[in-house]
Amino acid sequence: LDSIQEKLQPDQIEKILKDAKDLNELQKKLEKTSIDCLPEIAIADVPKKNKDFALNIEEIGKFKIYHHDVFTNEIAYVDLLFNLPKLSLKELLLLPLFSSLVTDIGAGKRNYIENLNFIQAYTGGISSDISLNVQADNFDNIVPSISISSKALYRNADKMFSLMKDIVENPIFSDSARIKECLLQQHTYLENSIVQHSMSWATSLSQSSLSPAGFLCSKFNGIDYLNNLRDLIKDLDKTYQC
Repeated sequence: LDSIQEKLQPDQIEKILKDAKDLNELQKKLEKTSIDCLPEIAIADVPKKNKDFALNIEEIGKFKIYHHDVFTNEIAYVDLLFNLPKLSLKELLLLPLFSSLVTDIGAGKRNYIENLNFIQAYTGGISSDISLNVQADNFDNIVPSISISSKALYRNADKMFSLMKDIVENPIFSDSARIKECLLQQHTYLENSIVQHSMSWATSLSQSSLSPAGFLCSKFNGIDYLNNLRDLIKDLDKTYQC
């Protein structure tokens, strides 16, 4: 700042001072603005009945596609859902880690940086999530699935689907440096938020013995997940020689 100030001409300094004064006066005016200028909505304006959207079901090859048209300002929202196969407990413990990594590494022919630039250029982001899908008629019955979700403008939909295809078919898990970075970031975040999450984690742990869904929720999101991550971090340098 000192270096910039030394190079300023008197007229430039005068303009900066004037702009600061004008901004200060504008902010004081806005402080006195009445909230009556904000748009209002009354209870009578809220529809009493839900809208009914027709759901179209189409089968293309071995895939079943559910689709309904609604106004989204020319933004396409897409979720790819995959039912989970039968997994061992060891595999289940690694599942949330896989879900968090699969969209944070390279894919197809793009490394992580290239893939990130592609995501930011053509989509509104991409994420992976695990759902237990507990059945309403039987809380012990779950149909777990993993999803890949993204959104993009209609004109970029082809790029979005290409990206999702690369992530599903060819995620680059050979990039050990990037995986190590992601693990350390997750570990640091969770360690620093123990106090913030303590109540929800305690609740999750207390419910883990009551149902299959409670058990898996604790393993996927609770203190069990952090402990599993801690074990991975201990031998991280041995596991991932970068």
